[in-house]
Amino acid sequence: MTRASRPGPSGPELLALQHTATEEEVQQALLPFAAQWRTNPRHGTAVLSQLARQREAQRAWQVLKAMEQIHLELNVFHCSAVVSAFEKVSQWQAALGMLHSMAGRILPNSFTYNSAISACEKCAEWEHALSLLQLMVRQDLCDVISYNSSISACEKAARWVESLLLFQDMAKMALVPDVISFNAAMSSCEKGGRWQEALLLWSQMPSGMANVRTFNAAISACATSAQPDVSFLLLQQMSAMVLTPDVISYSAAVHACEKGWRWKDALHLLNIMVSRSTAPNLITLNSAIAACDKAGEWQQALRLLKDLPAWALQADLISFNSAISACSTGSAWSVALSLLEGCARCGKVHNAITFNSAMTACQRSAMTTVTLHLSKWMKKASIEPNRVTWAVLAEALASDGGWAEAYIYALDHWRVLRVVPASTFASMQIDWWCQVLLAPCCGLLAACLIFKGNCHLGFCLSHQHLLLACLAAWLLHIVLHLLLLIFVVPLGDSEAGHRIHVRIETEAKSLAPHLRQYQQVAAMEPCSWFSANPIHCLRSKHVHRHGVPCSFFTPGQESTMEVNESIGCYFSSKNIKVEDASDFEIRLPHVPGRWDFAFPSALTSLTFFQSVKADHGT
Repeated sequence: MTRASRPGPSGPELLALQHTATEEEVQQALLPFAAQWRTNPRHGTAVLSQLARQREAQRAWQVLKAMEQIHLELNVFHCSAVVSAFEKVSQWQAALGMLHSMAGRILPNSFTYNSAISACEKCAEWEHALSLLQLMVRQDLCDVISYNSSISACEKAARWVESLLLFQDMAKMALVPDVISFNAAMSSCEKGGRWQEALLLWSQMPSGMANVRTFNAAISACATSAQPDVSFLLLQQMSAMVLTPDVISYSAAVHACEKGWRWKDALHLLNIMVSRSTAPNLITLNSAIAACDKAGEWQQALRLLKDLPAWALQADLISFNSAISACSTGSAWSVALSLLEGCARCGKVHNAITFNSAMTACQRSAMTTVTLHLSKWMKKASIEPNRVTWAVLAEALASDGGWAEAYIYALDHWRVLRVVPASTFASMQIDWWCQVLLAPCCGLLAACLIFKGNCHLGFCLSHQHLLLACLAAWLLHIVLHLLLLIFVVPLGDSEAGHRIHVRIETEAKSLAPHLRQYQQVAAMEPCSWFSANPIHCLRSKHVHRHGVPCSFFTPGQESTMEVNESIGCYFSSKNIKVEDASDFEIRLPHVPGRWDFAFPSALTSLTFFQSVKADHGT
């Protein structure tokens, strides 16, 4: 066949074009075949369908646009092929856009709608899928495929109620559910934790319809709700129906054992898999390790972890976390630390669960020092501690007789968060950034001015033009605000800063003769910045363990305070100025009474003299 008689370029020829080819280049490639395509539109449908099968959605869209540009008549099959191409690459928005562009020109058929619903289903866009299904119902175009895709969309979004309602609507629409309908509805029940509804659907299936996926969905629903016994019955039913359970079936059953704390049954299922030549995957073994973890069987968990290479599997972070957690249950702290280091050597990034499990193992073995070291390692790894971390640290300190440290930590946080009434942070940088944050708020005033002044200040805009004008005023104000802060404000700040600096130097020189060093003041005053802080005094004694800790200031007990110049404590009771009581006078003030009573003048002052005879011992 010569090139002139060929119906058009094939999919590979279009794929031979560069991926950056423009619509004009695609149009030039189609021009020689415009006459044939105009005579027989099926050629265009074949090319678009081939591009869709090869997942070249963008190229299919370019071909469709080129066909429109060269005035080829488009039909529903052309558009449906492009929608199917977008569906295969999970571009639900483009599929809906293509469907919307057909409105008023080309009437979509059931295949078009089903492809669009399938695109929404792959991206869990269940609301859009249901909207399209309603359109199909109004046009009497819906079929079993439409409902299956809609149920699957709800299943992926964990909307089990909507899935069951759609399943019930199939009977109202005189549609017979197939195995895909049952499987999708049961999977949605599994994600919603509704194992009883899943079993009800399974019981309603016609005899011989159920397949392995059906049982997998039912067993997974039972596993989510911790029903291992029902999972075992379903496995037995599969054997009765001559269906061979696959790795997903066994993994779901092992997961049910893990949820139900049945570690022996989980290991028994693993032995059955080996006897039936079904190799477990990482999910299966992780569930078994987690079952051993919950039962405190850390030796079994370690054995399963070591058996992973025998199955050509590599442990992931979940595997290590479960094994370390099992060691914490069995107080095998040294094994937990070895697993923690092995996890790092395998290139796995630790998380809070990993460290919490290792710290719990050390805490239960009374290894407080190691627990604190792990907390420092956790901080160095930039992992944010959670409530479990703090609880483990508190228990470790308490078990080691370190209630003082825990008390200091809790009191310090309580004091800052609950007792301190306010905190003041004053600097030019903070003030500058506050002004930056005010820029969008002040810009709203400019936008409101444009909005309120519309048709009153010499301009009259409407709809999107008014919205764009308000947005432009808002952005313009922000730009001007930032320019002023960046270029204008620093000019005045330098002059003001210079004046303030000169004033501070002048005042400092005038006050210099009267200033005293901190050591001189602290030696005479018992109440200092350190001695008045109870947290600092506790930390000095229990955390830093100073030889002479900082003494807490209590009025009337200054004589008990000790000196430790290395930590800033200079006060001593020897420096207390003794009051001279040899001769002093107390003046009694005038006390007005109810009957205008006053002390006699002889009693308005009391003068005390030290007995001279007492000085001479006579």
